[in-house]
Amino acid sequence: RNLGVCYRNGYGCDPDTSKAIQWLETAANNDDATSMNMLGNLYKSMKQYPEAVKWYEKSVEAGDMDGYCNLGYCYEEGLGVILNSQRAYELYMTPAVYGFPRGYRRIAHCYIDGIYVEQDMAEAYKWMEKAALTGDEEAMFYCGVMLENGEEGLPANKKKAREWYRKSADAGY
Repeated sequence: RNLGVCYRNGYGCDPDTSKAIQWLETAANNDDATSMNMLGNLYKSMKQYPEAVKWYEKSVEAGDMDGYCNLGYCYEEGLGVILNSQRAYELYMTPAVYGFPRGYRRIAHCYIDGIYVEQDMAEAYKWMEKAALTGDEEAMFYCGVMLENGEEGLPANKKKAREWYRKSADAGY
């Protein structure tokens, strides 16, 4: 996997997508779920969505929580699959149930945007705050955004918004 990452990003070598794919596939074919997900990301970046979905599905079968979120996003946006917001929500819920911060964040976005569920800013904030409390700096930022001016069903709290912005900035976001 590490050689695949080096070739993908040009660490210590010239970037080479074909070599990155070769090394990531070698790791993926040896049951490395993270490499499966990385292949999905690589193919998605190349807009080869059906191939990305294939690798995301394999990573999900192997239990990779990022894979669940990435496959969910494909269903949410209709990338390489037929758009299916229910399937996206279900895929996001699995990592959320297991306490994976990105799963919390994706469920929050479902409530923000009304993806499969009714739009509900208070429920969205609940999920976003769960992610923020795990140390997820992106979620900390979104908590600040949601509280700064308030949202429908969520009162403004500028003091708490500033606290979340500060935590997010201190964490490097």
